[in-house]
Amino acid sequence: MSKQKKSPKKFLFREGEKKVFVDNSGLEVWIYDNFLKETLKNSGALNFDSISVNDSYREVSRKGLLVGYSLIQDDEICATVIIGEKLTENELSVARWLKPQTAFLSLPSGKLCIESNDASRIGVTEPYVKGASIKVPPGDYKLTLYRIDYEAFAREEIEWDGPSEVILLTPGGTADDSVEDLLPFEENRDLSFIDSYTVNENHTDALVWFDDGWDTFTINLDKKALNKMGVSIGSYLSIHVPLAKIDLVVVYAEEWSKAAKISPPENTSLEEYGYASLCPRQDWDGYEMLFCRRVKANKEIPSKFVTTWSKATVRILDSKPKEIAPPLKGGEILATSKRAYRETKIVECDKFEPGFLSIVLSDLFPSLEDKDDVTIEDAIKTADKAMKAVGFSPVGDVVYEEAGALGSFNCTCRLYSGEEAFGVIRLTDGSFELMFISELPNQSWVVSGMIDALEHQIRKYGNTSNIRLNPVDEKLASVFKSHKKEIKSSSPNPIPNTLTDLVERMEMFFQNALN
Repeated sequence: MSKQKKSPKKFLFREGEKKVFVDNSGLEVWIYDNFLKETLKNSGALNFDSISVNDSYREVSRKGLLVGYSLIQDDEICATVIIGEKLTENELSVARWLKPQTAFLSLPSGKLCIESNDASRIGVTEPYVKGASIKVPPGDYKLTLYRIDYEAFAREEIEWDGPSEVILLTPGGTADDSVEDLLPFEENRDLSFIDSYTVNENHTDALVWFDDGWDTFTINLDKKALNKMGVSIGSYLSIHVPLAKIDLVVVYAEEWSKAAKISPPENTSLEEYGYASLCPRQDWDGYEMLFCRRVKANKEIPSKFVTTWSKATVRILDSKPKEIAPPLKGGEILATSKRAYRETKIVECDKFEPGFLSIVLSDLFPSLEDKDDVTIEDAIKTADKAMKAVGFSPVGDVVYEEAGALGSFNCTCRLYSGEEAFGVIRLTDGSFELMFISELPNQSWVVSGMIDALEHQIRKYGNTSNIRLNPVDEKLASVFKSHKKEIKSSSPNPIPNTLTDLVERMEMFFQNALN
């Protein structure tokens, strides 16, 4: 299908329409008559700190004094206002739409106001951006909200530059059209998938829904189906999606966090690997299905197979878990097939010849440049202070065993928790590394800092397809600044602040980079 590009400043649904653009950083839009501004402000309908806010909002909404609708994300409000009867099939044919929503709106003065939370003049805080104001004939209206279905555009590979919403005002609205709550953002969801699977002797014919190209997906198998298939905790499932030309492997458990502690299957290709658990999906009326996360992803799902149901074949793999690494004694907090972690004290790590740290840390910590004999205790104390200055707090120390080409070697780490990254000091024989690591929503990772040994490991023995290496040998503040620049256009996944959770996150990084 050919790509469609239209400008919101030129595109017309109907003659006489009026376009509005409002700065926004929130998830709600408010529509009302300017004449009612003080009434609404005094009503407390948007005083979200009040325990009676819901009752206040329902009262003004039932009377048609205020219409609110929620957004899926905090983009600029870009809407078109039309007065008249419902959009015709011909008018609707230019775009893809979510289900229309209706409400009652009274406009006694005819001065229509459309405001974001940032621009709201009827809440408890003063606005810091300006909303939109349009003059329309005074009267009562039935408001119909048409929203663009961006998921449908992505599937059909159509580009849309027109408005995100059409606000249709049809004269003659009554209280029968009123609603009590915000008009929620409701994506189109086809419920015909329910029970649309067939459990055969050796496989199950099912449907799969990819939420995006890299991260999560859902299989329409419920508890009844899993029981019939013989799926139990620790079962490995192979999912073949012929149209998307991809094969996925997941391990099933009650929760993803518990699936992460199950070793991957032996003798199985793990180019695509993840976790699966039954989960009620609110997008589909709370129906419980198999919700999966790809923790190792090497192929992006084509957009036409994202946010739509595709046929899939699911099989239980006759595989055993890879042998778990022998546990390290004392204070163990995590063991996987390749690494086992236990708590330690990094300041007791004696891996360096006299004078070594003075040389390798002079760029990272200039205050140590003129000190002849820097001890590991000096280095860690300096690192903690410098990390605190850029917003990172030490969480704990661990030691683990890593397999190398010439045999296994111990790595001792101090982990730091930050807002969009976690920090790691990693000590091996003859190597002091300090790095910032961020996990991005598409299952890729960014690692920045003094990473000579790790970079060599990854490039020679690991996987660089979803790892962005950013070696920086400068003072720590500059290293962090460089890392922030690398992740600026992304929204990194949240960072945990407990040692166990941070170790699991670091292990997830190693699984992607080295396994």
